[in-house]
Amino acid sequence: MRSSAAAALLATLAPLALAVRADFFRNDFLPVGHVRTDPVISQNCLSDHVHSFYGPLLLHPSVTFDDLHASDPTLSSGNIEENQSLYWHPAVYHVTGDGSKTLQESEMTTVYYVWVPGSTRAFPPGFRMIAPDEEVFQPEGITPGQCEMELSISFPSCWDGVNLDSPDHTSHVAFPSGEEKDAPCPGSPPVRIPRLDFFIRWFNTNAAR
Repeated sequence: MRSSAAAALLATLAPLALAVRADFFRNDFLPVGHVRTDPVISQNCLSDHVHSFYGPLLLHPSVTFDDLHASDPTLSSGNIEENQSLYWHPAVYHVTGDGSKTLQESEMTTVYYVWVPGSTRAFPPGFRMIAPDEEVFQPEGITPGQCEMELSISFPSCWDGVNLDSPDHTSHVAFPSGEEKDAPCPGSPPVRIPRLDFFIRWFNTNAAR
């Protein structure tokens, strides 16, 4: 299997409180649709390729934070009603030898929110970001020749503390200066936000390639 394009995974994030005495939680999702829309990059037209969406049933390219916040949580595909975030990534296809493609709908997708207690700020209302292209669909997340496949994606966890978005949807955020959970943020952007680790799983699937 491979993604239909080498594009970033994108997310529009509703705020989540970090007041609990913990340092992570997980949210499981089922896909809600596969559509040529992208509410971060292409808000006024169709996107270049199909995306798979998770969360509220709001897949229009012009969907806003207020739309997500006002949506019915019982209709979201996630198992935590308080999280009305919308997540999406390039659709994944199985490609045969003659080039024909079949959409592969994930069986379960898990998003981990990981933070450092006491030094992490919650996402502000209306916050948006994408994962840079080179961070999407890491090769080590693919297991060739087996019946199960998992793809993993990680988002930046440092923010400039001011901008909810940026022209390229990445300049206002950055990855920390190390792999550890408490690795420091670079000098700019300096504000630590929750780290999102995204795991997409397929079972009884064809061998990846």
